[in-house]
Amino acid sequence: MSPAAVYYFPYKYKANGTYTSPQETVALFRLAELYLIRAEAQAQQGNLGGAIADLNMVRTRAGLSGTTAVTQSDVLAAILRERRAELFTESGQRFFDLRRTGNLDAVMNVIAPLKGGVWASFKAWWPISVTDIQNDTHLTQTPGFQ
Repeated sequence: MSPAAVYYFPYKYKANGTYTSPQETVALFRLAELYLIRAEAQAQQGNLGGAIADLNMVRTRAGLSGTTAVTQSDVLAAILRERRAELFTESGQRFFDLRRTGNLDAVMNVIAPLKGGVWASFKAWWPISVTDIQNDTHLTQTPGFQ
């Protein structure tokens, strides 16, 4: 079964220059991410003005117009959309955002079949290595990975 869509891959942090092997720089934490974290926290606390200001800081830097979101749920949705675009392919941010917000199953049940895969809820968590389980008798394997 072939995928139903074309998926693009990142070329965000490739180092320029002459190298004998491909080089890629790593961004662990960026200012835009800090603004988006704070924006989400402010929105969750009901400080929509502060949340919108932080969200628009990121959007303005990217050459985009300010958000039109007004309600708390719309502001939170706008922040998650911005995180999806701004943090594309960075350290699995989208996966963690989906899991944290309880949307992982809904998204993966649609996306996995488009990529020729199958999603199961237990995949939201990783298995514990056999070595770790053998070394610590208090550990049990993550459900679904038995």
